[in-house]
Amino acid sequence: LELTTVEATGTAIGPQGKHLLVVDGDNTDDVTLFNLTNPWDLSSAVKDSGMNTPVSPGFGGGGEISGDGKKVFVSDYSGQVVHYDLSTAWDLSSATQNETRTFSYSSGMDFSPDGTRMVLSNRDDPHQATMFRLSTPWDLDSATNHSTIEYSDVDFGFEGDGVALSYDGSKIYIGGQNNGVYSFELSQPWNLESSTLIQQDVFGTGMGLDVSPDGTKAITGYTHGDVRLYSE
Repeated sequence: LELTTVEATGTAIGPQGKHLLVVDGDNTDDVTLFNLTNPWDLSSAVKDSGMNTPVSPGFGGGGEISGDGKKVFVSDYSGQVVHYDLSTAWDLSSATQNETRTFSYSSGMDFSPDGTRMVLSNRDDPHQATMFRLSTPWDLDSATNHSTIEYSDVDFGFEGDGVALSYDGSKIYIGGQNNGVYSFELSQPWNLESSTLIQQDVFGTGMGLDVSPDGTKAITGYTHGDVRLYSE
């Protein structure tokens, strides 16, 4: 999928493969939602709605949309995460800002399906990702630090631009802009400190990373505006 956006730094795809969220991290910080007339087929994507965000211009990071299409999160490299509520599911034109919270970093972002876990990755030093527990699902103010994974010893080109969790919390995927995607197994679900590197899948960039519920598909963004879907 070739977009007019300059940097597709954040992507998220609905659990049924019918909706695609794309964050443009270059200057405008636009967020766009596409409908896929054929699930998981990017060639069938049709632009549906869009919005602008207050994240720092030129530093757009990750994007996430809840499984019911009623909540959107956008992050930037400075650590700011913004939460929007959508009065009409999957329609960004119905978005209203709910809350904003600043964390230590937020280059990449993902949530568990029930909104009780959030992971943020850092593309700069320290090279790590942190898991948060949300005592109130989808409520940033209720997030507390739970566990951290260090990846400074993994050759990411010193970047952790994208991050994604498996639906059962048994794996975390971390992507670098230039060095592809790495998969870690979590012996204790949702606990990053129980991680073991199990696979390196180099397929371009790991920006804007998201993974399908069954783990067989991965979607990534590119600095020149492409969004690509990979399947096993």
